[in-house]
Amino acid sequence: MSNDFYSPAVIKTHFLAFKEFLESQDNEPKRQRGAKEKLIKLTNQQFQELSTDVYDELIRRTYNSRDFDCLQSQSEFQPKRNEARAKLAALSHTRYRDLSQDIYNEIQRRFPNIVSEVENNIENSLEREYNVSPVDKINNNDSPKPIQGLNSSQNSVTDQQQTSNQKINLSPLDNVMANLKELTVKNENEKPNVSEASQVNEAEIAELKKANTLLKSKFDSLTEKYNTEKNRLEKELESVQETLTNRVKINEEQAVEYSKLYNNYTQLQTDIKTLRSQTEVNEKITGELRQENDNQIEKINELTKKNETLENENKSLKEEIEKLKNELKEEKEKKIEAAKTAPSPAPSQAKEQESKASPIEKEDKPETPQTPKKTPEISPTNEIRSPKGIKPVPTEPEPEKPAVRDCINPERFNHYREAVNELIEASKSENPADVLVAMKSIVITCKNITEESDEYERLNENTFTDEEQDKLIEIKNNLSVALTNLMSVTKNHATNYPNVSSSFIESAASDLSVTIVSLVRTLKEHQNRLLNQGSSPLQQPINQVNMDEFISNNKQAYNPQELKHFLEEKTDLIVQGIQSLLFKIQQSNATYEEFNGDIGRITSIVDNVINASQDTFTSPVGSYLFNDGEPILQELKMGNQRLKEMGLSMQNKSEQEIKATKPNLASASYEIAVYVRDLLELLG
Repeated sequence: MSNDFYSPAVIKTHFLAFKEFLESQDNEPKRQRGAKEKLIKLTNQQFQELSTDVYDELIRRTYNSRDFDCLQSQSEFQPKRNEARAKLAALSHTRYRDLSQDIYNEIQRRFPNIVSEVENNIENSLEREYNVSPVDKINNNDSPKPIQGLNSSQNSVTDQQQTSNQKINLSPLDNVMANLKELTVKNENEKPNVSEASQVNEAEIAELKKANTLLKSKFDSLTEKYNTEKNRLEKELESVQETLTNRVKINEEQAVEYSKLYNNYTQLQTDIKTLRSQTEVNEKITGELRQENDNQIEKINELTKKNETLENENKSLKEEIEKLKNELKEEKEKKIEAAKTAPSPAPSQAKEQESKASPIEKEDKPETPQTPKKTPEISPTNEIRSPKGIKPVPTEPEPEKPAVRDCINPERFNHYREAVNELIEASKSENPADVLVAMKSIVITCKNITEESDEYERLNENTFTDEEQDKLIEIKNNLSVALTNLMSVTKNHATNYPNVSSSFIESAASDLSVTIVSLVRTLKEHQNRLLNQGSSPLQQPINQVNMDEFISNNKQAYNPQELKHFLEEKTDLIVQGIQSLLFKIQQSNATYEEFNGDIGRITSIVDNVINASQDTFTSPVGSYLFNDGEPILQELKMGNQRLKEMGLSMQNKSEQEIKATKPNLASASYEIAVYVRDLLELLG
């Protein structure tokens, strides 16, 4: 709405009210300095609002002062205006009169047309009051007095008729006639004035008609503008409503999106807390491992120093032995020369010489406790004759046979067995932190086993076939995956206790034990092959380690019910691995190592499932499941192989190529989950 908007009718009402109020006041109001300048600066709309507030206060003071102490608040007014209206009641009568005078003067200055129109209306109303007909003048209170005497004369006539003796008085009638004559003359004199007034009125009527025609044309023009503006505003209103509807839809969509983002934010906060707790546990384990590593390094340094000392001693001993051998050789030469020149000694003298021989000389002489020792005869030609006339045999020493080193120290398995027992017992205790301590022992034991395995491979580097090397690489990868899986399950157990079952730890420990046994068997087969190929007598067989307490039914097939429980446990681990893989698929910055860890964990567990299922299906107790189960296992093998190949193919791919491979990873994981579920349904 424009700031110049005002209502002429309202202005007229206020002008008349203030005029009447100010005319009733005795004293001349004193205007405040600057009041006129302030009112001049107001727009027409602001001035009308101020005039309305002062007018309402005038009505309250005049008629409603007993009912209300101040002007009441209006809901359509702004709070500041309602406060200003209420403050008008606090003005004294003098100040309020001055304010009314300022408003009245400003109306005269600002709206002269309205003021002149109001004054003309007042004058016309006064003229209509005085411009009355002769009959009205007769009936008026200001009519000539003789008219009042008419009734009295009539009354007197009546009285006189009642009194027959009195004479009739006609003077009042004469007076009436005289007055009527005067009025007739006056009326004839006023007729020209009336005709002149009528002419003036006709001119005014013509002007008014002309003005009316002009106003009508203006009214039509304003009506047309009003309709045009109305149509335009209606169109704008429709456009605004449509825009508002679209905004509402957008706001609803944004609200849904915000709700999703907030839920994601809440989930991320939960994940962050979980990761922080896991990070704290990892830091604690890392600190302990670093401390253990430092201790191991110190021990290694000590052992290195001791080894250097022993090598020096060994070197000095070898020199001493070499020196003694040279002396022995010289003695033998001397004896041979003496034997050539001197006759054969008597048997008693030979025994004495034999008793005087050096300890090293005794060691070189072979002794056979089962048979009596026979001294060979020495001919003059220095030929050694065998007893009982057997042909001479050369006395060359036998070649030394290569010593085959034991692949793994059996004590390592005892330590591993104890660590696994401690882990399983800790998983069933009420203190979840104990599993981390037990897990630390398993990590150290596995590290020692792998180090001994690597050392054995290094010492026998050229004796492994290609097939054995590939098998060892695969087993070590499975060992790394199984150990990582056990660590993850252990951390999950420690952070989410008691919501996690201890069966997960037992299953993961079983997988790790299977892998370690597979590693030891492979090395043992290689060692036995070397021993069988050599010409030296076989060493004592490697101590067998009983792993049955970690690998239930390793050499024995499950029955269908046991296989079902086994598959249920493995299915939980597969689901955890697939969920972890899907989480990394959804991330944009996941690396190949992260993908490879999850893929290796899933495929390793699936391989165990396939092997256990095949053993059961080919056993007598589960042979009835072979026809239905073998196709499922073949499909599961193919899906598992595809997942392995995808993991290997991602190694040398770029980030964009890995991103393109993610849908295939999800599809392969889904196939594995479907086939594992089919196996469970078959057993169920």
